[in-house]
Amino acid sequence: MKERERLEDRIDQLAQEDICLAFSGGVDSSLLLKLASRAAAGNGNKVYAVTFDSRLHPSCDLEIAKRVAGELGGIHEIITVDELEQKEIRRNPVNRCYLCKRHLFMKLREFAGGAGDPPDSGRHQ
Repeated sequence: MKERERLEDRIDQLAQEDICLAFSGGVDSSLLLKLASRAAAGNGNKVYAVTFDSRLHPSCDLEIAKRVAGELGGIHEIITVDELEQKEIRRNPVNRCYLCKRHLFMKLREFAGGAGDPPDSGRHQ
């Protein structure tokens, strides 16, 4: 089985429910969003394209992600994070990228756990 077919099969499985996707607006996450949106639409499910608003990433990335998510059929959500609030990241260790990604994906999991919450619930930042 080709790589793309395996990817599409896996996304079809995941699209049996709503999907929450970390979304930068770049090529990789855009491909995943396109495939996920197509699969979820066939099931009547939603795809949340979640972008992090961070001091460590340029603000122009948010605008690009918003535009691309809209074009590809995702529900664009923004989670504001401050990685530098973590003491271990401020120390700038060798594994800082791992620590930062772990922090971001923990925030994404929190979001995914409450994706059905009303917008005014205070969960979204």
